[in-house]
Formats: sequence, structure tokens, C-alpha cells
Amino acid sequence: MTHRWLILLAAALATGLARGQTSKAAFSTSPSVTKVYTYVEQMPEPPGGGGNAAMVTLIQKGIRIPLFHGNYPESSRVVVGFTVTEAGQVRNVRIHKSIDARVDSAVVHAVRALPRFTPGRQQGRAVSVSFRMPITFCWQ
Repeated sequence: MTHRWLILLAAALATGLARGQTSKAAFSTSPSVTKVYTYVEQMPEPPGGGGNAAMVTLIQKGIRIPLFHGNYPESSRVVVGFTVTEAGQVRNVRIHKSIDARVDSAVVHAVRALPRFTPGRQQGRAVSVSFRMPITFCWQ
């Protein structure tokens, strides 16, 4: 039951986080600068499709948190960021909002274990796309 609420809440929040089409160019002196987009014409998808809801489900299934005692609100949220490259690989996993080092570590591990994605496309070309996903935990 807890996992269902977590997945539904995270999927609802994740779909609202898409921003307008922008790019972040990496600072480099080399002429081949890779752009990382936040929103593209065709967003990356995990195998089998399903969009953001499928991504949250895959992350949720991969989270393994050992039992521990903590003083957390009934519902807590970790915000994780990552980039899906032109090749569909998950890279640059980072925590933007933390709850606890153990929880953060479990979320990072689950995101790094995601399968290869169908890459995002902009004007017909495969491009890198960054994501920020809230993962909500209901402690009961």
C-alpha cells in the first residue's frame, strides 16, 4: 500500500516538473560542447515505454532501505537528478534534496541500476536530457 502511494505521488509530481525547452551547455574549451536539455520533442523512455510514471516505478522497485529508526515526518521526499545520454545511459546521478545519507544512497543506487533508455530526440537527433524526480517516502 505504501509503495502505491509513493509511486502515484512521485509520478504526479514528476510530470509537473518539466520546464520549457532549454539547454545547459557544459563549459569547455573544446569545440564539441554537448548540450543537455531539460525538455525535448521526444523525451527519453525506459524499455517498454511508460514515460515518467514508468521511471518512478523502476526507481521504486530498485530501492532497498535497511530498517532503521529516524525522526522523519510521516511523508518525506528525496529529489534526485540524473542525465540520460544520447546513448540512453543514466549518468550524473545526484541528490538535490536529502532526507538521510542512508536513504539518499539507496535512491542513488536504484537510479544507477536503471536499464538503458530509448534516448530523447530533438529535431530528429538523439540528445542528452536531464531529469529531476521527487521520490516520496511514507513512513508508517
